[in-house]
Amino acid sequence: MVEIKFNDDSFEIDLHGLEELGAMKRKLVIPYANIDEVDENAEKVQRYLKVAGASLGVNNNLYGRFTTNYGLGFFVVKNRENAFAMHLKNETYKVVVLEVADKNEVIKTLKSHINK
Repeated sequence: MVEIKFNDDSFEIDLHGLEELGAMKRKLVIPYANIDEVDENAEKVQRYLKVAGASLGVNNNLYGRFTTNYGLGFFVVKNRENAFAMHLKNETYKVVVLEVADKNEVIKTLKSHINK
């Protein structure tokens, strides 16, 4: 299960259950100031190799750190159609690909926080 929170100055992703085990990470906190772009088309992010010991990729389920065409990426995805990409600056990950129930609403809310 993935839980997201819109804090005053950051976007928080909390992972539980299979997602936490697969990603080998429990939480990501990303300051809005470090989100360079939000893209509804997660398909643009090409996953290449997984980082050894830091990810799980089975079928379309992707959890954890992978190398991408943008650099190091973090994925929490079961179905890419419901996923979006956040391109980051000044962070370990250059891109985060996240599946959510209502990606259009999440993107709209994220952009409103970024553009403050």
